[in-house]
Amino acid sequence: MQSVFAHFNAVLLAAFFLYLEGSANLYAAARQETFKVTRRLPHDPDAYTQGLVFLDGKFIEGTGIYGRSSLRLVDVGTGTVNRQIPLAAQYFGEGVAVAGNAIVQLTWRHGIAFIYDLESFDQVGSIRYAGEGWGLTFDGKRFVMSNGSSSITFRDPTNFSFLSNITVTDDNTPVRNLNELEWINGEIWANQWQTDRIARISPDTGEVLAWIDLEGIFDWQSLGNADAVLNGIAYDAVTDRLFVTGKLWPWIFEIKVAEQGLPDATEISIATPVNDALSITFPTFKKASYLLERLTDLNPTTQAITEDTITGTGHPITRTLPVLQDEQAFYRIVGLPLR
Repeated sequence: MQSVFAHFNAVLLAAFFLYLEGSANLYAAARQETFKVTRRLPHDPDAYTQGLVFLDGKFIEGTGIYGRSSLRLVDVGTGTVNRQIPLAAQYFGEGVAVAGNAIVQLTWRHGIAFIYDLESFDQVGSIRYAGEGWGLTFDGKRFVMSNGSSSITFRDPTNFSFLSNITVTDDNTPVRNLNELEWINGEIWANQWQTDRIARISPDTGEVLAWIDLEGIFDWQSLGNADAVLNGIAYDAVTDRLFVTGKLWPWIFEIKVAEQGLPDATEISIATPVNDALSITFPTFKKASYLLERLTDLNPTTQAITEDTITGTGHPITRTLPVLQDEQAFYRIVGLPLR
């Protein structure tokens, strides 16, 4: 009988470790992602950004601060505010979302959301809700709302009534301070207030699928305002473009994201030398490694000469290279995996 019990205990022990392994996979920590800036756009430095939406080539932006809150229609290329609807001084504006022909804008501690006509920007109504309002987006069927906690609620598109909620977790730990939201390809993307991170969240489980590290995208501390943090995500679903900004930032950044450690693409640059020099500017993923290589022709079998090894900053990098008279030279940027 002893051998039977020993066998039975071994089976239980194996099952226990399989359970632990399955649990670890179920609550695996989120992957880490990095960014590169592909374009920098002007942004009103007085805009205390609380919500940002891209629609039909324009930004719809909600701003906060008592006495300065507004709803805006902003030109993407110039940052010009084409329309601006101020909120009454007693309201602190928060997140915005577009559903059909309506724009909905939350307020912070007032339990009221204002409704505007998408075409005219005229206020056409309001809706009451319980608790604080922070971020807002629309998933095509429901409003998705944050309140600064680890909870995200789903609300009815017709009357804003509560439908359901999820608790956002990473590695089975609640993630708090969820702020501005955007619905992107079946995921909820959320700024985490007072950090330089964006969480990519499963709307089904609340699990954080990935963290996007945007530290270094803008030196917001130089503004001398502790509130001037990253806040604002907008997505152009037609052309797959992603935009981010912050409160009181002078720029909106168009970016691409990728998992840390993956190599970037190889780029071939052909430019006309100026004063016997060739200037090459290329976007870089933060912390990624690149080789700057020189070739005498575009034949892929030609031996390349390494001119420089570069570490990406997340921003475009420029290198100026000497070019001999009558020399025909081509340069390529080769992305290397992060080591």
